[in-house]
Amino acid sequence: MGKSLEVSARFLGANAGVVTGSATLVTIKRGESVRSILIDYGLFQGDDDYQNYDRMISGDDVDCILLTHSHLDHCGGLPLLFKVWGDNIPYTGRIFGSRETLNQATHILKNSAKLNETNGPVHGSELSKIKGRLNREKDKAVREAASPRDIANIDSNISSVEEEEAEVLYTLVDVDETIRHFFPIDFTFEDQYKDVQLYDGITARFIPTSHINGSCMIELTAEYNGERYTVVFTGDIGRDKSLLYRRIPVPVNPDASSIVLESLHGAESNPQDLSEAVYEFKRILYRAKKKNKTVIIPLFALDRTAGFIKILNKFMNDGFRFDCYIDSPLAMKELFEYIESYQTGSSAWFSYKEFPFSTERMTIIGSYQEHNLAVKIDGFAVFLTSSGMGYGGRVVDYFEHHIQERNSVFIFPGYLVEGSPSRVLHETRQGEKFYIGNRPFKKQCETYWLSGFSSHGYIEEKLRLLRSYPNLTRIFLNHGDESSILSLHQELTESGKYSEDQVVVPLPDEEIVLY
Repeated sequence: MGKSLEVSARFLGANAGVVTGSATLVTIKRGESVRSILIDYGLFQGDDDYQNYDRMISGDDVDCILLTHSHLDHCGGLPLLFKVWGDNIPYTGRIFGSRETLNQATHILKNSAKLNETNGPVHGSELSKIKGRLNREKDKAVREAASPRDIANIDSNISSVEEEEAEVLYTLVDVDETIRHFFPIDFTFEDQYKDVQLYDGITARFIPTSHINGSCMIELTAEYNGERYTVVFTGDIGRDKSLLYRRIPVPVNPDASSIVLESLHGAESNPQDLSEAVYEFKRILYRAKKKNKTVIIPLFALDRTAGFIKILNKFMNDGFRFDCYIDSPLAMKELFEYIESYQTGSSAWFSYKEFPFSTERMTIIGSYQEHNLAVKIDGFAVFLTSSGMGYGGRVVDYFEHHIQERNSVFIFPGYLVEGSPSRVLHETRQGEKFYIGNRPFKKQCETYWLSGFSSHGYIEEKLRLLRSYPNLTRIFLNHGDESSILSLHQELTESGKYSEDQVVVPLPDEEIVLY
């Protein structure tokens, strides 16, 4: 008889208090057959973006890739697996995801590549930071008497950094090669899930969720010689109440043994109902109109812009008149994908009521010349721009022109990463000085943070989801900051349902045996 079934997971990103860069590599051994399956491969988003140059796997470490959804922190690292650099051997397999996810990821990745080419290569000082971190890792490994193999791996990474020439993270050429490996899965309104046979005895079940258009949970099941093991990847958990999506029930699966659980809002209960957030947003706009102030709304190009177009159309239908500008070419490309998906009439995600995506009463800002004129418009008007966290994109120019103006209002809908430019701006008091990067500002504008627009589920949604998997033996917490992870860990272990050993917070690049 062959060897028994073995399953392990290597937690490559969004672990131990890091919110972005989701990536988990599952290795399944069935007798003599070994398959490595990568669930998401996102970019780290933050001030230390040089971390994206310090990748932990090569393309030939992976047999198959599964995507939960198309946000940059879940798909943005994919072109690195196809790029010829360092000791990377390009990936040759398929990338599975819903058709909506892969269509949207196409625009996200192309936009990311253009930003890489615009921003230029990684600086030598950043490569030095990577080398310094690796040297510290080696010192610790030697002190703790790590295995010779582990120390040799660190030495190999140090050598790779020393040989690395300064270059952009990836280009449009790398993205085009990535897209050629997309393998879309089609859903209809009636589909609760779709099963994909990846290999003999290995199946991936894609289950639609209400996070964004096309988003899915993934149940990965391995079978061998009568043994069976299922691990669940939630991706980003959606809200029960959404601007655009219906509530999608998760089928109960008593066979699932472990789950990798997104922890963004920790154990926090919903602080603001969606209807309350919409009401407050409308109240802010009325007050801005009365005082003739300019309103800037930095949004995630994917999904959030589409949702706000729906809200603003509702306000206009109710008789509220204002000039509205959409200043994000990426958002408009993604909006086309939303419209196309919606107009099938049988999307697995959308809640069908009235058509939500009309831009007939809005002005679309296309060229950068038009953008430069738009940022200088004063007086009451509403601007939808990107990106939501403020790290890049056209919002940077709105910061430059409007932060120090008393007649400007910034509205931040949904989650803001701690330390992001948008959150720093909001948490700075009016009249105080602060920095975005190396640029000093004195805040004079008004800011509002409307958490009710978050597309991530709170503790209520998390607990409801866990009830669909009644026989879990382990829960792995990822994709949350340190306080969120700790609060969720405490909530689950103190509930009496799960022990301390069952709720695990993986370390970066930690490999854990599941079965």
